[in-house]
Amino acid sequence: MTRIFFSVLLSAFLCAHSAHALSLKDDVVGAWALESFRAGQPDGTEIDWCLNPTGLLIYTETGFMSVGINCDKNTPPNGPSQEAGHRLFYTGRYEIDADRGAVVHHVVNSSLEKFLGKDLVRLATLNGDQLVLFTVGEKRNTLKWKKLAL
Repeated sequence: MTRIFFSVLLSAFLCAHSAHALSLKDDVVGAWALESFRAGQPDGTEIDWCLNPTGLLIYTETGFMSVGINCDKNTPPNGPSQEAGHRLFYTGRYEIDADRGAVVHHVVNSSLEKFLGKDLVRLATLNGDQLVLFTVGEKRNTLKWKKLAL
């Protein structure tokens, strides 16, 4: 009996403390600081999107979102962030797609014209106070965010 109880308790602990896909809006509501931004390459490798990126991602309880990312002024001119002018900003609404383990950003305003009016799907995992978003498409970028405390 003790062994069964311990197994159940261990399973519950592991489930509660492992990375999981998003399922509820409550998982993402708040402010997140960018930890890293890796740009997917055609050969499957990843490189830094730019030098020392800084960023803030905000999700509200009412379904709005905003993201802003800036690169260090010494970012090499020919890197992945060049297309965006070494900065990326967009705002809009969002929704959680629990079946896909994703957050969908419905872009209303953007520093990149190609994002205007688009739905940007971000596959997501959550591990404690770290949110990892993966872009979907021909290039798979990886953005790691850390939840900011009040």
